[in-house]
Amino acid sequence: MTTAERTSVVGDVYIRQVDSASVAMFGDQQDANLHSRALALQRAIPVFNGDELRYASYRIFTLPLPSLPAEPDVLTVDNTHAHCIRVGSFQSVLVGASSLIRIGCGRSVAAESRIKHIRQDNRPTRLMEPEIRL
Repeated sequence: MTTAERTSVVGDVYIRQVDSASVAMFGDQQDANLHSRALALQRAIPVFNGDELRYASYRIFTLPLPSLPAEPDVLTVDNTHAHCIRVGSFQSVLVGASSLIRIGCGRSVAAESRIKHIRQDNRPTRLMEPEIRL
């Protein structure tokens, strides 16, 4: 399917934050190869061991990416004679984790975001002291 280029006319846009390999696009685009990896390791006592800060140490980063099924072979007829995409207002608090906001025509988007959060309370446990009664 081919898509004719159009002009994007947007009235009001409010996006509070765009981060973590994300994109806000206005107008026609063909590619947006988004990518993000994150590894957060937090401990009460900062003791780190061996390979725990490498992506390869965690299965989530080595799993194959799922693929979308191929587009069905469908005949598409575009009867839109307007060469303009109109959006009155758009609001978003956050665009994050390899996501895309696109107002316009486009195809080819690849996105990957793999995040591993590890929180450990590695403080030594204290045995409760016996209660002293007077």
